[in-house]
Amino acid sequence: MVMARVVGSPQRISAGRRLAALAVVGAFTIAACGSDSDSGSSAGDSSGSSSDKALVIARGMDVNSLDPSRAYCDTCQIYMTAVYETLIGLDDDNTTLVPRLATAWESNAEQTEFTFTLDPTAKFADGSAVTSADVKYSWERLAGLQGSASYLVGSIEAIDTPDDGTVKVTLSASNSAFLAQVNAGYLGIMNKKVAEANGA
Repeated sequence: MVMARVVGSPQRISAGRRLAALAVVGAFTIAACGSDSDSGSSAGDSSGSSSDKALVIARGMDVNSLDPSRAYCDTCQIYMTAVYETLIGLDDDNTTLVPRLATAWESNAEQTEFTFTLDPTAKFADGSAVTSADVKYSWERLAGLQGSASYLVGSIEAIDTPDDGTVKVTLSASNSAFLAQVNAGYLGIMNKKVAEANGA
């Protein structure tokens, strides 16, 4: 009897091999978590404070920009989402919209007009308040770049800022995906004064 196996089809792994693989993984895990008790003082511990240690993230790509509107790579987006906040985000289920810089939002029935209410306690790293002018600046700047992620704001016809805490967006056509686009890291809000002072 001739037996053929399709390449890529699942094979049964014996219990012994599975146990051996788990033992190897367990040994590596224990070794990685263990401490070197006789290492004494090393160069990495010269400051004596564990809070001075850095978290190193190994990625296969270099960061090509720290500008949220120009950061095209996957690695860049990891940094951008840690530095620049969006108006809304996604919950752990990755489908439910949650407040970030905006505490509330609403749209008209046609989904051509969206109004965002900003969190009055939101501040940039320098301590200055996040205002509607910063949102307007960030999104209009992205639209003006004419490339990369500018398509995310391409349907915006107007951004009005009736007060420091309100952003009203008018789209050129109905867009049921607009709130999902607002969640994108490219739409992270920049401090207008700092960005302009640095030639952004």
